[in-house]
Amino acid sequence: MLISSDLDLSPFPNELHFILWLLREEDHAAQDALMIEILLEELDWYLFLALAKHHRVIPTIYAKLCRLDRGLIPDDIHRKLKDDYQFNTFKMLHLCGEMERVCRAFEDHEVRALMLKGPILAEALYGDLSLRTSKDLDILVAFEQLEQAEEVLLSLGYESDMKPVLNNMKRKTHHISYSHPDHRVQVEVHWQMRPNSTTEPSFDALWTRRRVSERASGPVNFLGEDDLLFHLVIHGARHGWFRLRWLTDIDRMVRQGVNWSSALPIMNNYRAYELCSQALILVSKLFHTPITGDAIPFMSDKRGRRLAQTAVYIINSIADASVSATSGDVHKRFRRYMLSIMTPRERWNYAIAYLYPSSQDAEVLPLPVKWHALYFPLRPFLWFWRRIHWNQ
Repeated sequence: MLISSDLDLSPFPNELHFILWLLREEDHAAQDALMIEILLEELDWYLFLALAKHHRVIPTIYAKLCRLDRGLIPDDIHRKLKDDYQFNTFKMLHLCGEMERVCRAFEDHEVRALMLKGPILAEALYGDLSLRTSKDLDILVAFEQLEQAEEVLLSLGYESDMKPVLNNMKRKTHHISYSHPDHRVQVEVHWQMRPNSTTEPSFDALWTRRRVSERASGPVNFLGEDDLLFHLVIHGARHGWFRLRWLTDIDRMVRQGVNWSSALPIMNNYRAYELCSQALILVSKLFHTPITGDAIPFMSDKRGRRLAQTAVYIINSIADASVSATSGDVHKRFRRYMLSIMTPRERWNYAIAYLYPSSQDAEVLPLPVKWHALYFPLRPFLWFWRRIHWNQ
């Protein structure tokens, strides 16, 4: 049974509708008429390519386009897609090797680590490293092992990407980023799934439900199915689903089968029911994902539907060439949206963190460590300076 939604997608340009059509797990041969109809609307292939890159879905797009008549696709567009596809394949293989190296080092030093995304997600959901993109490696560790994890990464040649100010990392964010100058790999070490979080499973609970990759040459631990769905839902929701790649992940999970009897308590216990509703409404509308059984009640959640329509606006604000992704209207609406999906306690934590000095303050005005307390009274002025500088 296919549950449809009444989301308004009319503002989407034809190029984005065509991308959505290619991403759907449907028999394209039976829909040639729809494809031709869209192509006859004078498709802007360069906008199509730009949108595919932005949404990080070129691997899937390229694989689908290769099945179509080559005469329908301009040669230069096909060549660019092929180059990006091949580059991503090599990058994912490189990331996979580095992932196994880092996970092996963590295990040798008895640091419990769970992969959140990256190559392990490509294998679990797509069955093929080349069909998903990943910018970096995201690893979740217990908060009490955070310093130990940092020591392991430093021993492997990684360097911190951030300048700490009054221990601001743990107050203002939920992860610390490290880069390897030679391997050109970035690793984000998380101690929470989302910033300012007051409602998420403990690391011990996640570790108990973990899975171990059977395809990796070394042990790679990653989230159990229910926890992975929870993580993908809250991660995509926190970003307003402005990249379709995050929704394709949800689509894949749902099509593979979700045990809703065990997933539903996690959504309810950690205040993610409305966000899961938002995600399912979006994939149902955008990808025609079948929503059946115990998942059907998610489709009738009114707030989830309102959040889904807001996400459609956010997605379209990127797609619409006449609207800048950093325009005031988009920024304000996204800020309101972000606050709306937070709990009261998370809003309070967010406000406190916003007042706390950041690494950007230290970049604008470097001060000796003994003077870092001055960043508190100087923060409004440094913030104002950055706003003026960035708008120039």
